[in-house]
Amino acid sequence: MMRAGHGSGLATGPESSVPDRFRLEYFAFRQLHHDAYLDYAQVRTGSRVRAVRCVETVFDRLRDIWQAALRGSPAAQAWGMLHEQANCHSDCGAGHVWPIHCLLEGRQADVVLLHRRLRLSVEEAADLMGVPDYTVRGLLRSADRALHALPPCVAPVFTDALYGRGAHGASAAQ
Repeated sequence: MMRAGHGSGLATGPESSVPDRFRLEYFAFRQLHHDAYLDYAQVRTGSRVRAVRCVETVFDRLRDIWQAALRGSPAAQAWGMLHEQANCHSDCGAGHVWPIHCLLEGRQADVVLLHRRLRLSVEEAADLMGVPDYTVRGLLRSADRALHALPPCVAPVFTDALYGRGAHGASAAQ
């Protein structure tokens, strides 16, 4: 599901401030993650314009700290920045397209969005977030428990859409 595409031009504009010896790694990272970040941000913010703003802000900040980011997990650092930017540009108001972040803790909501809404595999979601696969699996399990524990009046339509059944696990076909 990770797609290469937008944001892959080399050594022009502000990205040229990345030291030459790290420029290739930065652009490869940007190209690999850009479209998935944009998809995530668009679902979170409900707006393509706000999503683009979030993603570009993340890559601008990441560019500025790229050399230091390479000492750790660039994916984890970038994901933290993206999550923060999406929080700043979204809300849980009435009519939000996919309000999972209104119902669950941040990382739980992120893995549900990536895996169930954007259809990334557990491995792809883990790579995108810069965490091990078992972390994503654990977050998905805890998110399932939290969603199934919601009272029926809180989010039945949302859980029906998410699972294809009622809020407490009853199959829609029954």
